[in-house]
Amino acid sequence: MAQTWTTVGSVNGIPGQNGKVLVAQNGDIFVGSIDPKLFKWNGTSWQMLSQNFIPGWDLNASTDVDYEITSNGDIYLSAVIFNTSSSRYSIQVRKYSSNTWTTVYSAGITVPFNDIEPDKSGNMVLAKPLHFLRFSSQATLDSIPAPDGYNTPVSGTDNSFCFNSQNELFASWTGFIGGIGVKTAKWTGSSWTYFPTVPLQSLAFTKLKVYQTDGLRLFYQKILASGYPIFLKHWNGVAWETQPDSLPIPSSVSLTLFELDGDGNAIIDDRYGNLFRWRNNQLETLNSPFTSAGQFNYSSCLKYDPIQQKIYQLRNNLNPTGAVSTLAVSTLPTSVGEVFSEKQVHVFPNPTTGKIQFSGIDLEAEEVDVTIFNSVGKLISSHHKSDFQEINLQGQPNGFYFVKVKWGVHFQIFKVLKE
Repeated sequence: MAQTWTTVGSVNGIPGQNGKVLVAQNGDIFVGSIDPKLFKWNGTSWQMLSQNFIPGWDLNASTDVDYEITSNGDIYLSAVIFNTSSSRYSIQVRKYSSNTWTTVYSAGITVPFNDIEPDKSGNMVLAKPLHFLRFSSQATLDSIPAPDGYNTPVSGTDNSFCFNSQNELFASWTGFIGGIGVKTAKWTGSSWTYFPTVPLQSLAFTKLKVYQTDGLRLFYQKILASGYPIFLKHWNGVAWETQPDSLPIPSSVSLTLFELDGDGNAIIDDRYGNLFRWRNNQLETLNSPFTSAGQFNYSSCLKYDPIQQKIYQLRNNLNPTGAVSTLAVSTLPTSVGEVFSEKQVHVFPNPTTGKIQFSGIDLEAEEVDVTIFNSVGKLISSHHKSDFQEINLQGQPNGFYFVKVKWGVHFQIFKVLKE
């Protein structure tokens, strides 16, 4: 079975390379742009929900917009605004809910970097130079101090933060404290625990991702006169393991797009229509929908849905008539040759009042792993080999759960309703 792409229409008039794809828990797809405009896919075409919704925004003078969506469907944006008369920066965080935009935070800032990420409890978190702010649908919940050095990022580099399935906060940045290198830290609830520094001889863009519970992948690109080599490291619990010295992907552009699949393998978009996956210390070339020449085409967003195993790739096409962005969606192949098992695993009963059982696989004879996530992707439990004949969701709230059954290189994912 070959990897196939579905084009989800073209969005006209998104300027620059800042289009952002958002996928809601119910499957709704949104695209936000730097104009700013917000679009929703209605099944046949893109519907513009709103535009010009950032007070004081000047596309020519202001710098950055970031969009994210929470598990309850609220869309947030953070915008860095430059006031040309005062030569000062400010940041606004706005929420789109029930067809209305409201400002939930506004303040002056001295360092114009901008990043928001949803946590696993339906809240949105904003990274500021000195602290992280967490917003619920109603108010600001708490403030977390930034790790040492996070508030003074090296010019020309990028900070990053994310949450694991246990809702723990991780951060990474390029810094000088203790020697130039990539810094990484984890918030314990009262203080930061620092990982060993990855030393650098040059500056680098960084991106940190977490898969499962504490499976960390650190992605970074060095900034060299000859290009932007790509590196990937895995945290083994004691030290950062190097995959290769650098990934064998030629890159002439910085800020290459990076995601993780559900098993911690890196998916990389070189922004020129080429998709790769680094798995088992081998580079796989994935089929991409965007390979046409003759126009200045580049990817502006790469998003991976770990539940449905889908890739979302947003592509900008600059042509004489203006900017057009096209979104394409594909399922992720199990391997280069799309290897599927002939077995069909079954999970029953579904719906269930709590207990679920499995058939179609020999739990005694095969290496089997089962992981269960709630509807927002938070890990509920994990099981290995034959320590389960049935799994009990009693004690968990009613609602949908995702059950991933993996054996060897094969897996199946089931959506189970507890009622």
